[in-house]
Amino acid sequence: MVTFDGKPLYPKRNTDTFSYDLTPGPVSEQALYDQTTVYLRHIYNRAKLLNKTAAQLALGVFQRRMASSTYALLRSLERRLQRLDSVIADVIAGRIDLLKLARQAERLREDDDPFDSHTADEEAGADGEED
Repeated sequence: MVTFDGKPLYPKRNTDTFSYDLTPGPVSEQALYDQTTVYLRHIYNRAKLLNKTAAQLALGVFQRRMASSTYALLRSLERRLQRLDSVIADVIAGRIDLLKLARQAERLREDDDPFDSHTADEEAGADGEED
């Protein structure tokens, strides 16, 4: 972006990408990352609710949250469980029938991001904690 005079609006930034290895072992960062990936691939392949692009996006969101912190991943998985429990309770109570459930699944296929529209880092509440 530039000003009306053609001067850069923002100072030039130099960025670098640093890589790091996850700690290996049966109880480690790498194991958590691998198990999370396997779980999500299994769930989305089995459910067939999301198109391939949306499923890859969902996988990326969860992996990014795990890289942020294990707490961020935990909160995302807890929210997912709450949503699933809510749908199950609605079906059991008769508040939602199979036709409504099918419509909701169709909306999931159409949505760009079926999960949160922000990351755990952007969930700061009034007191600085996640919402």
